[in-house]
Amino acid sequence: MEQVLLSPITLNELSKVIEDSVRGAMIRLTPDPEKPERRIYGIQGLAEFIHCSEPTAVKIARSKKFPRYQDGRKIFFLESEVLKGLRR
Repeated sequence: MEQVLLSPITLNELSKVIEDSVRGAMIRLTPDPEKPERRIYGIQGLAEFIHCSEPTAVKIARSKKFPRYQDGRKIFFLESEVLKGLRR
C-alpha cells in the first residue's frame, strides 16, 4: 500500500499545484511543429486515442467536428484536428 503524507496547504499553494498540473497537461496536448503530424488510423484507433468505446467513436467521427481522410481503403484522422475538434 502506498504511504500518503497529508499536510495542510494554503489556497495559494493548492492553486499553484493545480495551475502547474494544467499547464503540463496542455503542453503535452499541444502539437509540436517540429514533429510530423501524427495520424490516427481507423475507428478503433480513434476510440483508443480519445479513450471511448468504438460506437461512441463512430458517433464522434460522424459528427464532423473534425475532418477524416482516406489513404486507399484506410481512413485516418490527424491528431491536432481531433484535439481541436473535441475542444469545441
